[in-house]
This record gives sequence, C-alpha cells and structure tokens, in this order.
Amino acid sequence: MKNKWYILLFIVLIAISLFAFQYVAELLSDAPRSLSLETQYLLNLPACIFVGIVDFLIIVIVHKRLDNINNTMRIFIDLLLASVWVSCFGIAANYILSIILEEPWPEDYALLKMSLPVVLWNSMIVLLIEIFFYQQSQMEAEKKLAIIEKEKIQYQYETLKAQINPHFLFNSLNTLISEIEYNPENAVVFTQKLSDVYRYILKSQEQGLVTLRDELEFLDSYIYLHQVRLGKCIQLENKMTPTLLNKKIPSLTLQLLIENVIKHN
Repeated sequence: MKNKWYILLFIVLIAISLFAFQYVAELLSDAPRSLSLETQYLLNLPACIFVGIVDFLIIVIVHKRLDNINNTMRIFIDLLLASVWVSCFGIAANYILSIILEEPWPEDYALLKMSLPVVLWNSMIVLLIEIFFYQQSQMEAEKKLAIIEKEKIQYQYETLKAQINPHFLFNSLNTLISEIEYNPENAVVFTQKLSDVYRYILKSQEQGLVTLRDELEFLDSYIYLHQVRLGKCIQLENKMTPTLLNKKIPSLTLQLLIENVIKHN
C-alpha cells in the first residue's frame, strides 16, 4: 500500500491520544503507584506505539494471506490475533517490570484483571486501524477507477477518431453541398443517411458487439454515401444467409473492410 507511512503516523497519533486518556484517568485516581505518572508515561507510550505498529503488521499480513474471505471474518481474525499478541506482550512486560522494580509477581486473577483493559484498549486500536485501512483502500480504488475511466474515454476518443475518417466527412459534406444545389430531394436522403452513419458509430462505442443485421443496415447507409459521391462504380451484393443475421461481431468490422476496399481500390 502506497500510504503505509500515513497509516503508521495514524497509529502513533491513536496511541498518543488513547494513552493520554489513561494518563488523565490515573492522574485523577487515588490508587498507590510505585512509579510517578511521568515515568509511567515515558515507559508506556513507546510500548503503546510498538503495540500499534505490530497490530498494523498483523492486519497487513492477514489481509494479504486471507484476501478471499469476507471483511467481517477477517476483522474477527485480526482482533483475535491482536488480543493474543497484546496479552502475551503485557504479561512479559509486567514480568520484566516486576523484576526491575523487585516487586512480587501478581496473582493470576490480578494479572487477568490488568490484561483485560489492555486487550479492550488494543481492540479499539485495531478497529480504528481497520477503519483507516478501509478508507485508504477505498481511496485507492476510486483513484484506480478514475484512471480506468479516463483511459476508457481516451480509448473511445481514439477509436472514434479512427472510425470517423476526416476525409470521409469532408467528402460527404462536399457531396451534400452539391446535392443541395443540383438535387435537393436527394440531399434530404443523403443527410439522413449521413446522420444514421454517425449515430451508429457513436452508439456502437458503448456496445462493443453488435448483431450482423445491425451492422449490415449500417453498411447500407455507409455505402449509399459513397455511391452518391462516386456514382455506380460501387456495387454491394449481400449474400448473407438469414440464419447468420443474429450472430454478433465487433462493431464497425464490416465498415473497416469496406473502407479498405474503397481506399486501396
């Protein structure tokens, strides 16, 4: 993920903010302490950040290894693994701290009582990381969709430019001008055929595949425009069997063939 550093910064901010609540709660509490609050803050804050980073790594690994399961199950696995990890880390940290401070090892019940808030606090971090992770994934997905949409529009534009031959359009307009002057009635038909051709070209960009029947109907209009311009030197004989008319082919395939025939004689 490209935004890993943003996520790590997010983890640090969460760890600082959540630990600040714990710091204020202990500050308001009258419970006896073996260490000052400042010392506890300096000792626990790096541990909280470390726990958050390991939580993040757990989430990344689970997402990579179990990307084929649904999000609910994946989040449950993240919470389970993170809870096991923070419990082991908390027990080890308390054991080391008791040795350093030469304090007696707490009883099992007391250890469980101390571990439960840590697990709940860590679960909150995991859920916040999951939310941030999901938002980052959505942002990346939206960027990819925007790029794909842009490429699609560019492709359609390039395809349209390739299909709408500027020379064909120029020649058709010149022919239309002549028809308006010498044969006004035929100019109306010519304009309708020209409109049908470009309407089909624009519509076919969205369809991709069209029936052979639609392609042949379009080809009639396309050939008509060339026949008006070039005269009877262009003849098209259709020997297609009716059983094939519902078959689908890529749009403008026949137009490309006819264009090459006319262009290369």
